[in-house]
Amino acid sequence: MSIRGKVLLLAIGAGICMFGQLQLSIAQHQPTPREQANIANNEMRHFGDAPDNPGLIATDLSTSTRQAVVAKAMRKVADWQLERSQPYLDRIWTWSVLYSGFMATSESLGDPKYRDAMLAMSQKYDWQLRSHLPNADDQSIAQTYLEFYLLKKDSAMLQPTQKELDAILAAHLYDSGQGDCLVVVRCALHGAAGVVADVCSHR
Repeated sequence: MSIRGKVLLLAIGAGICMFGQLQLSIAQHQPTPREQANIANNEMRHFGDAPDNPGLIATDLSTSTRQAVVAKAMRKVADWQLERSQPYLDRIWTWSVLYSGFMATSESLGDPKYRDAMLAMSQKYDWQLRSHLPNADDQSIAQTYLEFYLLKKDSAMLQPTQKELDAILAAHLYDSGQGDCLVVVRCALHGAAGVVADVCSHR
């Protein structure tokens, strides 16, 4: 085995050990009443769940890092997650993170099923952000929209996000530290749409 391969295996082993220690420390911590109330609130909003009986541990998976084995685990988790979450899909950041995972899973597995579900979600929300506020939580859904734009080159997937960010910049509805960030995103959007390059220099 090459040195690179040995280093990779060592890193994976260290990660597994650290994860095991983390799980042990989590298992030993009992939530305070305030933490439990937050957990219950998140469950009600379908941000996740913490069932008393989570069911049986999968016995058909392996710890091997071979591509086919990892792909099987990815598919099993993605199928389970998609079935449980699809009725509750929303545009807040906690869902946006999941959407990025589904998009990556479709690409990694060469299976359009997860991407198709994300396309249906995006169409349901008409490619709109969660709010008109300069709030990254409400803008995070744009990552999925923009991934679709890059795949399909359909401007309808891009324009609502572009319009919202342009309006936020024009009205100076952001903290002083956020302005440069928004300008970079705005320029990237205009660039992605094929708009003339000097948009940023004339803000």
